[in-house]
Amino acid sequence: MIKFTNITTAFKLKNMIGYIPVIVDEHINEDIEKTIEAAHRAFAKISDCL
Repeated sequence: MIKFTNITTAFKLKNMIGYIPVIVDEHINEDIEKTIEAAHRAFAKISDCL
């Protein structure tokens, strides 16, 4: 389980997901989408723990 020193750190990490570059090669676009979805799920779990 990931432990954060404070809530701000978790929110900063959560907000970083919005800044992932959209300019990607079509071949890896699907992988990027899966990665973003997985990251969203992970951050949702982290948020639930706060």
